[in-house]
Amino acid sequence: MGGVVLVKKGKVMIHVMHDFTVKPIRTQKFIDCDWLRMKEAETPFTNYTVFVTNPPADLDLRSIHTHGFNDKMAGHYHYDTTPLRVEYECYLQLADSIYRVDRAPQEADFQMDIRSRESNTTAKSWTPEP
Repeated sequence: MGGVVLVKKGKVMIHVMHDFTVKPIRTQKFIDCDWLRMKEAETPFTNYTVFVTNPPADLDLRSIHTHGFNDKMAGHYHYDTTPLRVEYECYLQLADSIYRVDRAPQEADFQMDIRSRESNTTAKSWTPEP
């Protein structure tokens, strides 16, 4: 399922991130403290979202993913920060099929054996390393 989610009132927490890291992502602390830049965004904030209830295992998909924007910023939606004021309006559609267009150079799976995976060798020099 996917579609448009408009946050009409309130504020939302989003993140923007650097390019993918040169070295593998090894800790959640690195992701939260060094890599992602969290920002509070004003509304209206328009999001495009997809979510999957039973994804094929070989596609390595996230179960939900949402990106959005307003007239000042854009990023990955996390949650609303004003729960008593927030107002959502959603337009969603069921999907008949699913495709994965491209894989990320690495995923943040801390149980995975990453020794055989190469990281993004084209990352910018300012990209933080774990």
